[in-house]
Amino acid sequence: MKSLFLSLKKIPLLLLLYSGSVPAEILSIKDAAFKTPNGIIDADTFNDKVILVDFWASWCKPCLESFPWMNEMHQKYADSGLHIVAVNLDKDEELIDKFLAKVSPDFTIAYDKSATLAKQFGVSAMPSSFYYGRDGKLVARHLGFRDNRKDKYEAQIRALLGIN
Repeated sequence: MKSLFLSLKKIPLLLLLYSGSVPAEILSIKDAAFKTPNGIIDADTFNDKVILVDFWASWCKPCLESFPWMNEMHQKYADSGLHIVAVNLDKDEELIDKFLAKVSPDFTIAYDKSATLAKQFGVSAMPSSFYYGRDGKLVARHLGFRDNRKDKYEAQIRALLGIN
């Protein structure tokens, strides 16, 4: 029993040591820059906007399911200050192009072939979504995309935009 207790006592220490190797999320959107086909977009693009940053890959089925919803959110709320940036992590441009042809996004697409930005954000699953308020600070993070949570996701966007 005593050895079990000593082993359990080590768990917090192990967690503390392990946590040092976990990448930190970008807590302010002002610390991020995104490579797009039209150049780099950075903090100046995001002034006084609510930002949804979504990391995705061509092989990810939930990513494919999330794009129509993101298109809908962009169409509904862009005029109210929502800016969506979907960051792709694929290396193969042909796979990216095939995916985008299926979903026809009407929001910003960015690329992170080296996964440098994904590491900075602490991405651990596909898709990973990060919601930033108008002040540029991280408000929420979602791992995966679930159809039955779309109302919750939209409610968060509406709250950040100040829409009842």
